[in-house]
Amino acid sequence: MNHDSFKGASWYDDIRKQQVLVIGAGGTGSWLTLLLARAGVTNLAVYDDDLIESRNNSGQFFKLNQVGQPKVEALKTNVKEFTDVEIITLQEKYTANSMVAPIMCSMVDNMATRKIAFDKWKRYENKSLFIDVRLDFEQSDIFIVDESSIEKYESTLFDDSEVTDPVCTMKQTTHIAFHVAHAVEGLINYVAGRPYKFRTTNVTSMSYVEFE
Repeated sequence: MNHDSFKGASWYDDIRKQQVLVIGAGGTGSWLTLLLARAGVTNLAVYDDDLIESRNNSGQFFKLNQVGQPKVEALKTNVKEFTDVEIITLQEKYTANSMVAPIMCSMVDNMATRKIAFDKWKRYENKSLFIDVRLDFEQSDIFIVDESSIEKYESTLFDDSEVTDPVCTMKQTTHIAFHVAHAVEGLINYVAGRPYKFRTTNVTSMSYVEFE
């Protein structure tokens, strides 16, 4: 992929050296993987054991004719087509025995897997960043965690039983999923040695407002 429009950026050479592991290839993970690849990350691995369902096309980075395919394999095809980056795919659930990387991105919809991933990253000697995106129908919370904010992040973790499953017809839209761009922004700021927010909350009002 041609990066002539930004390859002069101070962070460009360093972003291409990063090793990033994305856990989840759905509503946030599919778009994050695409944006990371377009930003210049080439060492990308993605975990997901799900197949694409027709309802996924309203909010995830998949084509209509990919329904029924494994998410990671369809994502590999799409990212290659849009960026020429060849991602590593693992069609399996992320568990305590799964791989770990310096930069890990939790793009899952349950706290149990998120806790497993975070615990593995926290114990990893070469850890850099743990990126966690939590998506709701009208809101997203993005956490950029480094070694100094581990305890602060742990205070945001809870049990899955505390969450009420949303109505199936009000789970995700593509424009809310695009909030993952803030996660890429956080990674770039980290690589560039610039300040980055620990937490970014985006709330979108779906109410109609009259403007004069």
